[in-house]
Amino acid sequence: MIRKNLYLTLFIAILYFVNANLNVLAAYPENTGIIISDTQLYTAASKDAACIGTIRKGSRVDIVSVLSCYVLINYDNLYAYVPGYSIFLVQNHDYLGKKFSYTSPYKFLITEGNLYEKAADTLIQAYYAIPEKIRNGFEQNGFLIKMTEWDITEEAYAPYGGYNGTGMIKAVLDYEQKKLYVNDEFPNAIIHEIGHFVNDYLHMYSSKPENKQLFYSEASKLSSYAETNDREFFAEAFRLYIAEPQILELVSPDSYDMVNTAIRYFH
Repeated sequence: MIRKNLYLTLFIAILYFVNANLNVLAAYPENTGIIISDTQLYTAASKDAACIGTIRKGSRVDIVSVLSCYVLINYDNLYAYVPGYSIFLVQNHDYLGKKFSYTSPYKFLITEGNLYEKAADTLIQAYYAIPEKIRNGFEQNGFLIKMTEWDITEEAYAPYGGYNGTGMIKAVLDYEQKKLYVNDEFPNAIIHEIGHFVNDYLHMYSSKPENKQLFYSEASKLSSYAETNDREFFAEAFRLYIAEPQILELVSPDSYDMVNTAIRYFH
């Protein structure tokens, strides 16, 4: 019991102060939520976790991960868990601006239709947060990113599953055709899909016995989507590794190490 209480106290302190050292992208501003009833903030996704405060109805928060029964949020630079029933998830595209015609200056990025004015820049920011050797491998092997204003579902062939939004697919990687499709409403979804690229490039790294075991023990700590299969587990771990590295290391050190090892293997 003493050890458990010490752990919770340490975790509370980390959740309060870790943001000072985080190199968090403005990574997922489209993933937001509104608190629909006054609720407590918890240090972990458990009813037995320590409470570190209360958040009021109507508060708007950024979403880090959606778990089966809890949601990990960032509220005024405080990372905490809230029960899933206490929050309404919304899609926020206001920060992307108005639609306009965009011509890509990047060889690896092709566009279609009228895009949100900040969509391409947001995608590029997320893309360049990914280690350079992975980006080089992606481009030198002939892969392209296609950003479109249209629903990508019909065009994209998705053997490994897409990154689902509400009523549509956010993004999907077609490894065989060497194309990553992304809807302009979800430019940051590219990080998850590059995670699929890394996994496939390393010959289904997520299916290695030790990583398969991690899927069973760790996926539920990352997100409900990570529980889909070992491939989505790796892609979600990769997303958090890039966008919220210290949070991933706190929540699931083994998942952090898995991605870190995969990046070392990548060449």
